[in-house]
Amino acid sequence: MKADIFVAGAGASGLACAGALARLGHRVALAEARPALGGTLRSLPGYLGSPACDRRLLAELERGLGPIEVLLDTRLRAIRGGPGRFQLDLDGAGGEARTVVLATGLERTSVPEAHGLKAGPRVLGLSALAELLGRPETAIARLRGRRLALFLDGSAADSRRQHAAALNLAIAARRDFAAEVTWFGRDLRVAGEGLDARYRVARDLGVTFFKQGERPLKLQDEGDSFFVEAWLDGLPVGVNLDLAAIDERETPRGEAHLPAGGQVDPGPARPNMRLGNRSPRPGIFLAGSLRADLDLEGCLGDGHAAAAAVAAFLRQPAEEARARVDGQRCARCLTCVRLCPHRAIAIQPDPAGIRLVAVPDPAACRGCGACAAACPALAITIPSSTDEAIYGRLGVTA
Repeated sequence: MKADIFVAGAGASGLACAGALARLGHRVALAEARPALGGTLRSLPGYLGSPACDRRLLAELERGLGPIEVLLDTRLRAIRGGPGRFQLDLDGAGGEARTVVLATGLERTSVPEAHGLKAGPRVLGLSALAELLGRPETAIARLRGRRLALFLDGSAADSRRQHAAALNLAIAARRDFAAEVTWFGRDLRVAGEGLDARYRVARDLGVTFFKQGERPLKLQDEGDSFFVEAWLDGLPVGVNLDLAAIDERETPRGEAHLPAGGQVDPGPARPNMRLGNRSPRPGIFLAGSLRADLDLEGCLGDGHAAAAAVAAFLRQPAEEARARVDGQRCARCLTCVRLCPHRAIAIQPDPAGIRLVAVPDPAACRGCGACAAACPALAITIPSSTDEAIYGRLGVTA
């Protein structure tokens, strides 16, 4: 795989970013760790309040991909090198890219203990329940005629989105698989949230709703089932269950913290916002929920913003504004390699292949002049800049 831009993560922001860069004529590769594009749009139905809206948006984003090289079931493991020549370690392969965009989003994890439950095969997060419902044969075996409960405490940062998704999952489990569905929630927020119609559909299908009050639920694990004691109009009500689905917490995915030590550390998962979409490492950009607490509209906008930042970064200085090395003078002392802030210089054979010299990478060189100012052999020049101009940019005196 060789591309101008490598985008890791094919959720809303990754798809928007990749599509925008492809339309600008760049060679783009898009990798997704899952077997399908879409990220949260696909794994948590009802992201927009309706699965049909999700599908329309996803189809629109996919149409915008054009000639992009798409790599599914491919996780980014490590990044080496620098801007203009990043080396990528991918599942089962490698790759090269001039710049990298991390749009890996947030990891959804369930916390059964928050509901008094223990982790196990009968306790699922909402994402896992969505995947189960997407496999009809398995869902029939696990859900038909069984007793399913959904537990939502409303404390997650995206609780509105999870609330909408949970309603859709409850409807699907009841309507398509004849499951007995019970909902336990601290806040049945439907009025003003655009969920009134979905709530009525669920209720008419026979979904039972319990609003948790001040008194906590009492849960008892009986081996092959659960027993839940809830409260209705101040009176205890016992409910037997076979399967529990619970809301989830969001944390930045592991790819956001690629290890340092020869690889790369793009900085905190949600870095100082003054950096915008840039990470602390030149040539690596962040987009979407990985970077900031964004809703869907924000993720789409941030994907386009990241694309604009990448495009600006890739605009090359004029030829005369880039570093040039006199191979006859170069002493191969590595001073320029050590001091270049953009990692744009490497020791390589000269064009004739006779001797090793310092060679600037035109894709990474920003024409700052740090190498020219430091070269003890006076072998490096910036044709468009005088020595005084270079020293002035660097804030040093000759």
